[in-house]
Amino acid sequence: MEISSLRTINAILEHDAKDASYKYALIRGTIDVCQKYSHRKEEADGRVFYPLGSLVESWVLYYYPIIASPEFIPQRSGESEESAGGRQIVFRPAFKTVTDYYQDKGGFSAFWNEYRRGELPEEISADVMALFKKIRETIVALPMKYIGRSLSDAYYSIYGYDKQGIRIQNDAYPDPVCIQENFGVFDIPSDMCLAFEYFGSFISGEESILKDWTDFSHDKSTKSVQKAQIFALLTKVPETERAVGFARMVYQNAFREGPLECVWSGKRIPDSTRMHVDHMLPFARWKNNDLWNLLPALDTVNGNKSDQIPSRSLLEKREDVITYYWNQLHQEYPAQFEREVTLSLLGKKPEGRENWKEEAFANLLQKADYLIDVRGYESWECTEV
Repeated sequence: MEISSLRTINAILEHDAKDASYKYALIRGTIDVCQKYSHRKEEADGRVFYPLGSLVESWVLYYYPIIASPEFIPQRSGESEESAGGRQIVFRPAFKTVTDYYQDKGGFSAFWNEYRRGELPEEISADVMALFKKIRETIVALPMKYIGRSLSDAYYSIYGYDKQGIRIQNDAYPDPVCIQENFGVFDIPSDMCLAFEYFGSFISGEESILKDWTDFSHDKSTKSVQKAQIFALLTKVPETERAVGFARMVYQNAFREGPLECVWSGKRIPDSTRMHVDHMLPFARWKNNDLWNLLPALDTVNGNKSDQIPSRSLLEKREDVITYYWNQLHQEYPAQFEREVTLSLLGKKPEGRENWKEEAFANLLQKADYLIDVRGYESWECTEV
């Protein structure tokens, strides 16, 4: 298995557009297909091929409880109960017809069991087929086409599908054999399929450490604690404000001698009202509140950077400014700064070592490269100069 396939998956999950939940459904569905339909897999020229109908079935399973929920759950930006047309996920109306029909007839389970047995009532079978067709059209026209756009400008850069394999008669009955045999095929790179076979359950969260830990804690609890409470505790992180406050105090004091220089753009920060204390490596991507990671930036520049990772070229261009602020932080909080830079960047204490800043900066570059190249987070170049 090539590491590039894991990088691709990371990049898709982190950076591809998230206007709708289609991307998540496509990745989750592909994982299910790769793990459950190996008997239907065909391979050629470094790619694997599966029935497209198996993906459609997965989407029906994922979205049915959401569409049938008494409480409206948006699946697209701006979608609401009142929205229509372009602001809805495109198959919601067709899906609603089916969920409304089964609302007082056993709901989700009744529908799925009748579909799997080939026993859908005649009065709803045409609507079910219309729903399956609409989902197939959506998968092919939207997430399959656009997924991977954060890595390539080409459409269908990851997924492919066979238009010629679609053979659906107007009066076809929607049973599993029909859907599997007549909805065509899709294909993905073999390495990605292998990654999904081995690690897909962790990617989709079905066998994630946090889920298993939550389930374990809930099962062992003798009190009526909810799983959501346990999960919230397991994912709780320390507050950042106190650590940021130390750095902010250093920079606010520095304003007494005049404006500061934005660490990224080089522009003047006129006063503290225009200053943001930026996590150089974003906290959302790398949970670190060390002083060396907290540098002053213009508010507009920091807003543009958001949770992106500064590129190697940007870091190298701004090295002198970064190390200048490291010196200021070191002078104000020597013990804390040395302890933190030792633990996070150096591995050994900087005292008595003239080149400690060069070593620390070299390791900073490596961490940025890791977050961009291995974890797949988006790199950032400052254009506000």
